[in-house]
Amino acid sequence: MTECLLKVASLVLASEGELEPCGTDAASLSRGGAVACETLGKQGARLHHGGTVTEISDIPTEEVDPTGAGDAFAGTFLAVYVRSGDPVLGARESNAAGAARVKALGPMENGHSPRSSRRIPWKNP
Repeated sequence: MTECLLKVASLVLASEGELEPCGTDAASLSRGGAVACETLGKQGARLHHGGTVTEISDIPTEEVDPTGAGDAFAGTFLAVYVRSGDPVLGARESNAAGAARVKALGPMENGHSPRSSRRIPWKNP
């Protein structure tokens, strides 16, 4: 099923190496007309679009917790790309969002379980 979806996708966001088990790669998808962005973790991202490859440089960041970095990247890419139509801008902005996300503890690492979070006294402003 994944192979079928990749054949018709116009945008693919994947971590480096995720596409290989599906029998394809970002360059092949781009040649077929898709915008394909590979995230490279601390090394930035690689964007394949319109027959070109754009390397998105890393952003030196002190990593505290990587939880949510991929989600921040993907959400930002989609928002910026849909609004601007510019995949390079989308990749650059999403790279910055991912780097910003790793600077703090994520929701699973903050020492609160869902039960303990319910006991936090919330006040409405």
